[in-house]
Amino acid sequence: MKVQPRKEDSKGIVDALRRMASRLGRTPTSLEFAAAESRAYRELYHHFHTFVAAVEAAGLPAVTFPRKWSRAAVVDELRRLDELGYVLSRRKLIDRGRHDLVNAAATYWGGMTNARRAAGLPPPPRGKRGTSRWSEDEVIAVIKERKGRGWPLSSSRVPRMLRDAATYYFGGWREAIEKAGLDYDQIRLKRAAYSRYEILNTLRALARTHPQMTLTGLHRHRLKSGIERWFSTVDEALRAAKLSGWPRRERRQPMLTATETRALIRARRARGLPMFRTAVLRDDPRLERAGARNFGGWLAALRAAGVEVVSSRGQLTKKNRR
Repeated sequence: MKVQPRKEDSKGIVDALRRMASRLGRTPTSLEFAAAESRAYRELYHHFHTFVAAVEAAGLPAVTFPRKWSRAAVVDELRRLDELGYVLSRRKLIDRGRHDLVNAAATYWGGMTNARRAAGLPPPPRGKRGTSRWSEDEVIAVIKERKGRGWPLSSSRVPRMLRDAATYYFGGWREAIEKAGLDYDQIRLKRAAYSRYEILNTLRALARTHPQMTLTGLHRHRLKSGIERWFSTVDEALRAAKLSGWPRRERRQPMLTATETRALIRARRARGLPMFRTAVLRDDPRLERAGARNFGGWLAALRAAGVEVVSSRGQLTKKNRR
């Protein structure tokens, strides 16, 4: 008879952890425990949710790992590699097997860009140049040159390399523009949010220049977002602007009744117009909606009007062949 190996209970696992901690002089890691006490390690998760819970049950201090990196260590290592001629980009460092440094830069500085900036190092070269031509002075000089030539200076219309360099040295495109002595609000393509005063004045101007504007047209105007910011409804904004009778309110035609729908279907048939749904939807969407509303669908509306249901191919449908 084959003897089954004895299964460890929770007490046996705890005792094994304590014995190993006494031997090592510290709390063992999960990998160390698995290598030395494989049977107990296999049974551990049947009795404890995690290895940490087993360590706590054994009354041992939490496992501590030696911390290699810190903010200062990341900066020092970047400066050392820069002196050795390393290209300090994320991809180049990974290619050289420095995943640890890249991960540490992300953990302690939020990424390689912030870590390089903290180390006082320039951005890595781009493209085929081999060296980066950007510096704080160069960024400002290019911005002023574009201004002098009348070229656009909004962030979406400048070269990406210039925008990235501005972000690196000044923290953002707006900061670089202001550092160059320019007004950022004057060059941005997307205007600043409307103030309440501007909304009311613009509404009055629209009423003067576009007296035939409809309410739908006003809803489609770029002013709509500003109205929603300062007023709960468009009507509230119009009252604040002391406007009445503007914009025009379009009246919707009432829904056709079942009798009117049948009459219009017969009249359309008498004129020899196509009766399939897509043609009606193109020519008279109100009639098609009435057919769906009153009879549950266009085919049902045709049958209710006593009209042969013809497909787009000019053939009777199966229900009308009977």
